[in-house]
Amino acid sequence: MDFDQARKIGAQAFLDGLPVVPALNIGFIEAACASGTPTVDLLKAFNNGWTIAYLAKDSPDEMPSVIEFKRLMAVENPQDEKG
Repeated sequence: MDFDQARKIGAQAFLDGLPVVPALNIGFIEAACASGTPTVDLLKAFNNGWTIAYLAKDSPDEMPSVIEFKRLMAVENPQDEKG
């Protein structure tokens, strides 16, 4: 898992109506711990992605948060690769 993948999972958590609490997403925690990337950095990335999605909601398309949100949602998740 890389930072953009963690940010995308955080953004998706916002879309799913979940609070900004990565510990509620067991799949994320397992993938983050197994990734070899420092887990605390991935937790921060998750929170950042959640915040980007929050800021992008109902914002004009030219806002930086909307642009970044669209970029994040195009990133592949490690969970997607497993099938």
